[in-house]
Amino acid sequence: MTHRHLGALALITATLASASSALAYEGSSVDQVWGQVTSDPYEKPHYTVTLKSLFSWGRNLILDAGQRTVSDREDLLPRFNKLVHSNGICLKGEWNVTEDSQYTGLFTKGARALIIARASTAFGDTEVGKYRGFGLAGKLYPTLNPNEVVKTANFFAIDDLTGTLTPHFLDAALTNEPALSLRPDLIKLAPIAAAVGSAFARADVNPNIRQVYELSEAGLAAGETAVTPQWMQVVGSVDQPRVDAADFRDELLVNNYPEQKVRFDISVASEKDAAGKKNWQTIGYIEFTESVVSDSCDHALHFHHPRFKGVRHSR
Repeated sequence: MTHRHLGALALITATLASASSALAYEGSSVDQVWGQVTSDPYEKPHYTVTLKSLFSWGRNLILDAGQRTVSDREDLLPRFNKLVHSNGICLKGEWNVTEDSQYTGLFTKGARALIIARASTAFGDTEVGKYRGFGLAGKLYPTLNPNEVVKTANFFAIDDLTGTLTPHFLDAALTNEPALSLRPDLIKLAPIAAAVGSAFARADVNPNIRQVYELSEAGLAAGETAVTPQWMQVVGSVDQPRVDAADFRDELLVNNYPEQKVRFDISVASEKDAAGKKNWQTIGYIEFTESVVSDSCDHALHFHHPRFKGVRHSR
């Protein structure tokens, strides 16, 4: 059998696996998932990301992870390693859209949903003074009943793929099309970044943007057309106090804030101005009221990434 035939067979197998997973997925409840995430808290680990950690005995672990992310919709999985964003903190709260926009589903004015999220950094560095690529993966439950089993809508937002020296997680503008900056040790990081980039490119058509159509399609009636923002941004609200902490996980612990909450603004855009800047419109906020660092947060909570497809960005 030729390499071309093997590649075609692999593609067919992956497609069938994805379809099977989509059919089998029944959803989950917030109480079920958050109960697992909070069941095994531990002291903050410092997992390192190396080229060796992405491969094992001839297996391309990072490619396996990329393919799992786009094919498996389950919200909890048997224990596994997060290979790039290894160190994280999980948060629970509510998604609220307060402003009118042209977008549908969970971007509609008045939309509310429960959310479980995981904040993390890429490539292992967690402390101020290091280059940290901040990320937030969100799992939206289109319900306000924490016991209701529903299918979730997931999103991924990152500020910079290689990291910056931004001192606060809350100051980082996290988007579904992250920046890619140069850093002094890029030569050292390059083999890891290349392996990750290659794996994600093989797992999906366009890995540079994490589309958010699952959110715009949530709750639509049969035959109703979804309108999806091309870009989504999440950033700490201006009036949200900042906590100075060496490790970003301490910064995001809800108990470290007087009002016991951490709030982010939600902005969307589908066009750029004459200068090439995105025309962001702030449409609402996410308010987290619980947080935990745990083994299940780092090793069981799973975020599905929908495959890239053509979507409608305006009415």
